Amino acid sequence: MTHPALDPHSAAQIVVVVYMLLMASIGAYYSRHMKTVDDYFHGSGAVPGWAAGISAYMTNFSAYSFVAIASVVFLNGSAGLLLETGPALAFYLGATLLATRWYRSGVTTPVEFLEERYGKGTRQVFAWLGIILGLIGSGMRIYALGHLIHSMLGFPLAVSIVGLGIIMLTYTVMGGVWAVIVTDVVQFIVLLVAVIPLFFVSLARVGWVSGLFSQAPQGYFSFPSGEYSMFWLGAWWLSYLLDYNGNWGVIPRFCITSSEREAKKAGYWAAALSVPHALLLFMPVLVAKIMMPEVDPESAYGAIAMALLPAGMVGIVAAAMLAATMSALDSSWNVVAAVLTKDIYKRLLRPRADDRELLLAGRVATMLVGVAATAVALTIALTQTRLFGMAQIVVSTIQAPTVLPFLMGILFPFLPRWSALAGVLIGLAAWWINTTVLAEASFAVHFAVSFSSVAGVLLLFSLLFPPKGKDRERITGFFKRLRQPAPAQDTTATDMPSPLRIIGLFTAAAGLLMFCMLALPQSTFDRFLTASAGLTVLLLGLGMRFFGKRQIP
Repeated sequence: MTHPALDPHSAAQIVVVVYMLLMASIGAYYSRHMKTVDDYFHGSGAVPGWAAGISAYMTNFSAYSFVAIASVVFLNGSAGLLLETGPALAFYLGATLLATRWYRSGVTTPVEFLEERYGKGTRQVFAWLGIILGLIGSGMRIYALGHLIHSMLGFPLAVSIVGLGIIMLTYTVMGGVWAVIVTDVVQFIVLLVAVIPLFFVSLARVGWVSGLFSQAPQGYFSFPSGEYSMFWLGAWWLSYLLDYNGNWGVIPRFCITSSEREAKKAGYWAAALSVPHALLLFMPVLVAKIMMPEVDPESAYGAIAMALLPAGMVGIVAAAMLAATMSALDSSWNVVAAVLTKDIYKRLLRPRADDRELLLAGRVATMLVGVAATAVALTIALTQTRLFGMAQIVVSTIQAPTVLPFLMGILFPFLPRWSALAGVLIGLAAWWINTTVLAEASFAVHFAVSFSSVAGVLLLFSLLFPPKGKDRERITGFFKRLRQPAPAQDTTATDMPSPLRIIGLFTAAAGLLMFCMLALPQSTFDRFLTASAGLTVLLLGLGMRFFGKRQIP
């Protein structure tokens, strides 16, 4: 569909580079509003629920999905699609059961909750453990995006990884959580405009739904099949439930809103956006299985986009993948930097540090986190590790001992103060069993051993050794506060501009960028597709500018 005289890589590269500079400018814009450490990490509690919800959705969605999950969809269509039905349920349960509790806890960083619930020692252990795990997760996401950018645009893999790290560092360091929220929403819009045309174009290429089923390989939509069993699917659904409600990127999204109502709204927004997630995103991968069955499964999404979309739209798809991963990474970097700043620097090194010093420390911490995560991504690239396999190892090994203390701690008052640390020790024991006694077992077995051992032992010990004395009084006071409605934040005094208007400004700029692609030689249909996408984004951005209020509600 591309013009023979046009180099698709060059056109797409231009789009991606300009888009990255546009995202960096958001950080520059918000840097002048970052006056205190509360502004930088907590948004002064003034983020609207709809924006926090979109950010929560984007936080758990990245190029990892376009690489690792897409490879599962490519290999077995039904298994991959069913796998991605988990997020909607996870977000819904989080909105219903946890959003209000997290808001009432009043924490800026997740590990602050651990001190109130379990004690100071637990806070420090989980702070360091969470930082390490956050860097590993960020490195996996950077590598996934670098892999896609390399396959779609032709940039060397190492250059892609380092370049992405620099751009994300630029706006995250400067603009804090507000830059993170605004870029997340703009990137969500760009993502939709990219994946919706590819969904319809790819499905039309194989004769719509009937053609897809008639041309698919025999058994492609069979489930369960081989390693993809109900046990495997159940393990992944449960892992989504833990990850989407207990990870460091999601918890703050409930806490930065202005009221309990807005906190719940954030969870419901994330759940609603996750409903069409699987089919909308991965239909092109199903088509790729038919059109290019020999392609590398981890490169299937990029390959089908290159084959079916106009050159300019390929750049938009690449930018959308960039957007998804940037949203996951900037949220992770912001919260890990918050832990470094408030839970380690202020707590252990400079307890009397003022706001100005802490703001500087926060920016330095964000930079260190970004550099370290980029180094992890380069290590994954050099060792040529398969991403989905690595993800299964990480999830089956460390998720239960690090996330269950958060979720069980905020739900159940009978867990004693030492139970979170006991969960980590039990998790280490489960890891030893998985790597020695059950080394040849599947991911589902490893996850089941880790989850059941941590949850089971915590519940058993809690029944045998319930909290007593001062611990019981402290825990009782904590849960008493969780049962009492928290007052809404007073946002009238903030000088932060309306997020809707700022999002509209940068969304309109992204639409203009798409219109620039009309100057490229292309067929009539390709030109129509590019113009439609650009006009949609431009009008949406202008509408936000028009209807957005000048003050945050």
